[in-house]
Amino acid sequence: MLFRSLLPLAALLALSVASPAAHAQAAANAADIERIAGPGWRGTLTYRDYTTEARTTIQAAPLLVRLPPPAGGGTRWEFRMAYADEPHANSGDTITLSADGRRFRDADVVERQVLADGRVQLVTEQDGRDNDRPARIRTVYLLGERAASLQKLVRYEGGTFFERHVYSWTR
Repeated sequence: MLFRSLLPLAALLALSVASPAAHAQAAANAADIERIAGPGWRGTLTYRDYTTEARTTIQAAPLLVRLPPPAGGGTRWEFRMAYADEPHANSGDTITLSADGRRFRDADVVERQVLADGRVQLVTEQDGRDNDRPARIRTVYLLGERAASLQKLVRYEGGTFFERHVYSWTR
């Protein structure tokens, strides 16, 4: 008898799990990324040394500037990082958000949520390499007007994710 009374609930659950909306891939939007555009950011990079596994923290200041859209659609920015403690490591790159918001920096957007403090959390994943080994790379972006961070997590085959580095910034 209990089984029969649970059948409608089970059918509803099966439909909700099987629906395309239940499995829709997360998507970011340009306004999420724009939260960190412009000057005035200061902060740190804390990373795990590949050789010793020791943690090192250095100053790191990002600058994100919007660029004209790419020919195929989407949004792109110039993303520069200045390291006051190690200026030889200063870097710059062009980063892109796909037109549908499902790809950011050549990775799949797997999660997007607005946190209680108003920051947007984006999570991307992609296959890549870390320490010359194949790995799954997960990047967690916490994007706010005054506080932001970027955390890189790595998982080798058969392992669990561990933190490779984290940038933390304020302005």
